[in-house]
Amino acid sequence: MLHAGARFHPERVTQDQEKGTTPRGVQLHPRPIGPIAGIKPTEQVISCHKDTSILVFPGKDGRIGWGLIAKLSNACIYPDCPRRLSPEEIQVMGESAADLQVYRDVRFRDLWERTAPSARASTMLHEGLFETWSCGRIVCVGHSISKMTPNFAQGANTAIEGAAVLANVLCELSPLEARSEHEIAALLHNYSRRQLKRLQIIHAISESVTRVHTRANWMRKALGRYVYPYVPGLALRTFGGVIAPAPYLEYAPLPRRAAELAAWKCSGNKSANAAKWICVLFIALLSCTLWYAIRASE
Repeated sequence: MLHAGARFHPERVTQDQEKGTTPRGVQLHPRPIGPIAGIKPTEQVISCHKDTSILVFPGKDGRIGWGLIAKLSNACIYPDCPRRLSPEEIQVMGESAADLQVYRDVRFRDLWERTAPSARASTMLHEGLFETWSCGRIVCVGHSISKMTPNFAQGANTAIEGAAVLANVLCELSPLEARSEHEIAALLHNYSRRQLKRLQIIHAISESVTRVHTRANWMRKALGRYVYPYVPGLALRTFGGVIAPAPYLEYAPLPRRAAELAAWKCSGNKSANAAKWICVLFIALLSCTLWYAIRASE
């Protein structure tokens, strides 16, 4: 749920307004457009620029979905902020990014000009993890309590995980046994306790990925430009060990493909350590280079 009405009821009951999530950016996300020369089907493109990133998702048939993500210049605190831009603001945002490179000779204007004005839409992108997930019998799942940008692409996955954890908790409620409101509230609180630590880790990674994609500082710019493009699979190996051990429906049999999960998790954990050392060595080398450059200029 992007903007859940139930989000406000626990706040009214507990008087916990939790204005803790901040819109960090805005995303333009139109309907898919036709093929563009220079963008290969099925090959996702992430184009990183200062305070802006462009995500391109070509399908098998060549049709392209894209998103333009830009950092907000003025901060506001949820829920006291607009949910979307006006058509005029969308036009200004798109035109200002027209010259940005997407991939080789493809520029953002090639995407923008092929998208009809009526097909353009926008969404405010929030970052933050609420502390209040339930009150009584009311429970929030997904984006209503866990807000991430699409850069790490884990928003929908964590929402599905949350639904699975909630289903496991509800299975503990026997239909033949009377439960007090206090017991029900305690079980639902257990749902948030099970998920909170995992979501905190995923949120930290998501925020880091977003800042690499938007070149938030020189270190993240260097990682995005000189490390990840030249170490194939580094991102997967780094984050695979975090994503793999996801919760599942404990009362239902696992599908056959879940047998591969243990191998992926093990591989992710082993190569994550190697990825960390690569990043550490790169940062150390870059720091030494900067130090010598500063000394030489004195």
